[in-house]
Amino acid sequence: MNSTNVYRCLSLVVSLVGVVIATGVLASCASTNDSYSIATYQPKGTGGDSAALSGTLTEKNGCLVVDNTDGITLIYFPKNEVGTISDKSIWLFGKEHYLGDSVTYGGGYYAPSSASIPEPCEQIRVDSNEFTVAQRD
Repeated sequence: MNSTNVYRCLSLVVSLVGVVIATGVLASCASTNDSYSIATYQPKGTGGDSAALSGTLTEKNGCLVVDNTDGITLIYFPKNEVGTISDKSIWLFGKEHYLGDSVTYGGGYYAPSSASIPEPCEQIRVDSNEFTVAQRD
């Protein structure tokens, strides 16, 4: 094997080792928490649903969000409509929802003034859209 081939082989090995190390570092940064937080608001007055949000209910960095072609959207639910939360499901509006469900919510693209935003959701808020799910009247 000539020196050029040895150099190419060593370059390949170094590149592969770098990929393995980077993968390990990224995996250690991933959320290991089996539960997630939900942004809520205290409903008052009457609700409106002039906008719609459709996508997949998912968790990102410990926060419940909707993922669609527009990216990640932080969702705010009426506090009185959020029920039991487990590692894979949540009760919303009296119905059990699962991570991965396709959902459509009526509401508006804004953050409510009475928002309660858990720390994991606060971090998501900076880089995403925000959507307030309409309350039931």
